[in-house]
Amino acid sequence: MKSRLFATAATAVAYATLATPALAVMVGGGIDPVGGLTTLLPYALKIVGLGICGIGMARGGMAAYDGRSVMPAVGGVVGGGALAFGAPFLLTQYGVL
Repeated sequence: MKSRLFATAATAVAYATLATPALAVMVGGGIDPVGGLTTLLPYALKIVGLGICGIGMARGGMAAYDGRSVMPAVGGVVGGGALAFGAPFLLTQYGVL
């Protein structure tokens, strides 16, 4: 009796698992991926660029404290600033945004 119940439950789970992709295909609507990316891209670039600037400043402070050269950290700060403020402008000029 238990084996028949288990077989019935296993069959029901198998059918539910196989039917799930068919149900997912029928879902309509949603957000246009291009519109979502173009809306979020400038914000993401600024956040990432400012994060790179912050990491570069922290690395520069640690390097100065240790008596090492701060030039690699300065390069990171400049690169992060260019990414944060220059990339959205360039993407706008090229028509991506």
